[in-house]
Amino acid sequence: MAKDKLKRYAQVAEFPNVTEITDLGLDRPLPEGYWAERFDTPAPRLTLELACGKGEYTLAQARLHPDRHFVGVDIKGARIWDGAGAALREPLPNVHFLRVWIDHLPLYFAPGSLDEIWIVFPDPYLREKQASKRLTSPKFARIYASLLRPGAAVHLKTDSPELTDFTLEQVRDGWFDCSCHIPDIYAGGDAGRSDTGAFPVPDVLTSVQTFYEKSHLRKGRTIRYLHLTPGLRAAAS
Repeated sequence: MAKDKLKRYAQVAEFPNVTEITDLGLDRPLPEGYWAERFDTPAPRLTLELACGKGEYTLAQARLHPDRHFVGVDIKGARIWDGAGAALREPLPNVHFLRVWIDHLPLYFAPGSLDEIWIVFPDPYLREKQASKRLTSPKFARIYASLLRPGAAVHLKTDSPELTDFTLEQVRDGWFDCSCHIPDIYAGGDAGRSDTGAFPVPDVLTSVQTFYEKSHLRKGRTIRYLHLTPGLRAAAS
């Protein structure tokens, strides 16, 4: 298994659709215009999948929206290998992967340049001392507020009731606004309704099942969804 990982790390380093922290350095930003050059368009419409793993959502959305541009972000090169390799084979020229730490995102994207962020089955970091690592903590709310265009969404899909409750606490504290909370995306009925009425839940929410999601469903776990936007407190920080 260790040999396979090392082999994948070496291959990922050579993939033309992957940018690595080992090339960038810990604190060096991407050059201005990097994404325009990478996607060969002056104003790419960027959607990020954070902690993307194998990049199932990055790939699925790239197939559905060839006019948009998708970046999967993860620090684990052995995981990115799957998604990046699939994007090269298909090919999907509107896909790129970024192997960096997520809290360094402001080094790699301009303010207001992101159309959307997806967070699909992230590590919930259940210990209280790890709360700042949760991808819906105030630390990350500030980052999203700076990088997303006004009104752009953060989609959270998780099997963790603890992360869901934590995120709803951040909503109550003003770090996020929540347009829709679905306690069980497979329950049907009125599960897709919000406080303001019927909410258009993205088709990809149930049509794409990640490796982890299939495992969770086999174990009978409930899959939850929150449609978020950075709140006033995040924007003011």
